[in-house]
Amino acid sequence: AGCNEGGLHIWECTIDLLEHLESDGETFSGKRVLDLGCGAGLLGILALKKGAKEVQFQDYNSTVTEELTLPNVLLNCDDNDGDEERDLDGSASKKKSPELPPQAGLARCRFSSGDWASFLPHVLSSEPLLQYDFIFTSETIYNTAYYPSLHEVFLQLLAPAGLVYLATKAHYFGVGGGQL
Repeated sequence: AGCNEGGLHIWECTIDLLEHLESDGETFSGKRVLDLGCGAGLLGILALKKGAKEVQFQDYNSTVTEELTLPNVLLNCDDNDGDEERDLDGSASKKKSPELPPQAGLARCRFSSGDWASFLPHVLSSEPLLQYDFIFTSETIYNTAYYPSLHEVFLQLLAPAGLVYLATKAHYFGVGGGQL
């Protein structure tokens, strides 16, 4: 879209959220997950490793999605993902048989790019209507102009019993951020 919104960087709050999800022992077995402003896709990858039925990776910049997110998903989601809960170190309690190629994990993934105002109508037009059990977003609220479209994504795409995990800093500087 001609604008880099910082997606080629793993932000601190993403690491904090990963650690929180690991320490809480959150399970995503059979759930739909939206990794909004996904960057490297680490949160969505964790959900895949923990048994998510489907993960939608979305980032503002198509370069991020194509050159960072997709390759990272391919590198981190092996043929056994999804049949049991897995730790970030890859350990699991049972083996899957027969083995599938690593690309088989992509069948549980969707990738998109663009701003949330254009992403939302695209998802809402899908049949059947997709709603997500979990929505992750980390370090995406640095610009108050984006709040209405982000809020609308939550309202329209979160399943009735779903959860939003939003990780952010109290103050932002730099890429579109405010100042004290």
